[in-house]
Amino acid sequence: MENLKIAAQTYNEVGSIVELEQKISAASATGKEAKQTVRKYESQIILYGGARRMLEQAGISLKGLNINKLKSEYQALTAQKNRSAEAPPFPKPSCKISSVGL
Repeated sequence: MENLKIAAQTYNEVGSIVELEQKISAASATGKEAKQTVRKYESQIILYGGARRMLEQAGISLKGLNINKLKSEYQALTAQKNRSAEAPPFPKPSCKISSVGL
């Protein structure tokens, strides 16, 4: 019903069916482009929303958040992890532990 009202009002403004059809097709194309854009970025929007909620739940203020600092800390932790993964494992003990007297 609401669409019908809008169409009638638009027809009164443009004055002809051809112009009305052009306006409707232009509005429809714009709406389709908007929907495609939302779909294209929908997963990122969901991920960012989830990350925002998790940060808020952890008590981290988003206003004072320094992204560059977080990135550098993350890179440092990743490098530390990689170094520890490359390090040789701890040597096995050479003596056996006896369970005598237990």
